Amino acid sequence: MSAEPLPPRHVATLENAYRVAHKIAEATDQDMQVAATGEPERPFVAEPANDRTPGVVARIVSR
Repeated sequence: MSAEPLPPRHVATLENAYRVAHKIAEATDQDMQVAATGEPERPFVAEPANDRTPGVVARIVSR
């Protein structure tokens, strides 16, 4: 009997992406944002803040 590979289980929920963006902003003193990707496997992504990314749902401003 052969085992089939499991599908990826990591789904970036809005809450997880926001938490990651917030932690990075605090640790690096860099503004971050959370953007919707439109991809079901990874619906949200935390990334450095910029004005080019469409679908931004939250921006975390560092102090």
